[in-house]
Amino acid sequence: KSQYASDPRCGGVENFLRCHLTVIAMLDKAKELGCLESASDEGEFYENRNVEALVKEIGSWNQMIAAFGGKLKDVLGGGIEMPIADYPNFEQLELAGQSQLPPQIEELVKLIKQVSHKS
Repeated sequence: KSQYASDPRCGGVENFLRCHLTVIAMLDKAKELGCLESASDEGEFYENRNVEALVKEIGSWNQMIAAFGGKLKDVLGGGIEMPIADYPNFEQLELAGQSQLPPQIEELVKLIKQVSHKS
């Protein structure tokens, strides 16, 4: 998962791009050599080769994951481990990601509280 290469402490988006594009180059070579029939990635870069869209996508993923992880931590308290929580800009990502959470998130929060016996 190359997403976590975007951690600001590791070089941020520039590091993510270096890692992700290196993996794509290896996949291209494997396909050229006949070792790979097909491949895809969540950001659809493999298919589209659009760096700008990939950068935007990684930002959105980080925000959404931070927001969802923050919700889980609020509901369950400690014991939630998520690498993104260690990002120095976690709170900013979490706040920015709130608008990306689906409207049904509150229903999910209620279910989590029920099964975890948290009120």
